[in-house]
Amino acid sequence: MKLKSILNIFKRKNQSRGINLEYLIIYQDSGQPIYSKCWGNVCGLLGKKDELLTAFLAAVSTMPGMFAESNTKVHSMSIGSLKLLFFYTKSDNIICAAFKEGDVNTETMEIVNNLFKSISWLLDEEYQETPWDRLNNPRVQAFEKELLSSIIYPWFHVASPINGSSHDENCPLCMPTMLKMDKNLPVWGRIKDSYSTKTQSLTKVETHSGSLQIGDLAPDFVAETDRSEIIRLSDYRNKKDVVLFFYPKANTPGCIIEAQGFRDAYNELKNLNAEVIGISVDNITDLQSFRNDQELPFPLITDIEKDISTKYGCLNDEVGLAKRTTFLIDRQGKIRNIWELSGTFAQERLSQHAFEIKKSILNLN
Repeated sequence: MKLKSILNIFKRKNQSRGINLEYLIIYQDSGQPIYSKCWGNVCGLLGKKDELLTAFLAAVSTMPGMFAESNTKVHSMSIGSLKLLFFYTKSDNIICAAFKEGDVNTETMEIVNNLFKSISWLLDEEYQETPWDRLNNPRVQAFEKELLSSIIYPWFHVASPINGSSHDENCPLCMPTMLKMDKNLPVWGRIKDSYSTKTQSLTKVETHSGSLQIGDLAPDFVAETDRSEIIRLSDYRNKKDVVLFFYPKANTPGCIIEAQGFRDAYNELKNLNAEVIGISVDNITDLQSFRNDQELPFPLITDIEKDISTKYGCLNDEVGLAKRTTFLIDRQGKIRNIWELSGTFAQERLSQHAFEIKKSILNLN
């Protein structure tokens, strides 16, 4: 039985049960594409906000790393009104299925698992030996065509420019730029290349009340941690350097990798007499879950009122989340470095960010 037949049978049997498969993407854990198909209004949903498309691409790109670090074969994630389910096959392929939020629950999960098993069997039998030469492989070419026609181009046409900017400035895929890139790269590769994480060293950040720049005294704050402790930034003066990193949302792919990088480098930073503090607008419960799941040794601060993020010019007003920004604050309480991390395909760069900061602390002292 071919993949198309499996999907058609699943759609026909389960729509009446309220299980609406909106989108399916299959790719190898190396990132090589296999199959992509859209049945719903996924592009319309992703076109509503840049952040939804960014989150979708981030989830797809970081999932190989998440599977590599866990024993589970299934991961789930919610993006807007979509529920994404990821399944890892024996032949090192990843299946991502998007359903409407609420369609998949404990009662219907067994039906979805059967779909994954059927596709997995087909992949193990039919795709395992396939050479993934893009130029000569019709399956890869079909994947790219479907990805472009069902997700990217429709999004590009339904999305509206923000604040008078042009589409090529506003589109998170930078489509005009991306299509001019190395033609030897497949579309999937161009997307990944376009979204490679960039670390930008800043001299200042703009705030609502002016700007913060290197050499300024870091704004003091008092906040609660996930362990119900109270932290005052000024308490570290004349004692420790402070690495203050703002991140968008606990337990999301990019933030997991960034936090794990700080976790793995924590003892080295501690030996340099530096403390690491993570800040997001998440509530205490979400932060506790984040700490426990990722075994984080440093404090996480809740900025649920968004006061600290606003003070530091790190609040993304459009979505109400913190921007991914890191401040290195010396023992006199002055800002010595500012980094802004942008981009979605972030595995390597985010994991190395903590060691980049370690070098700066060594130069500082």
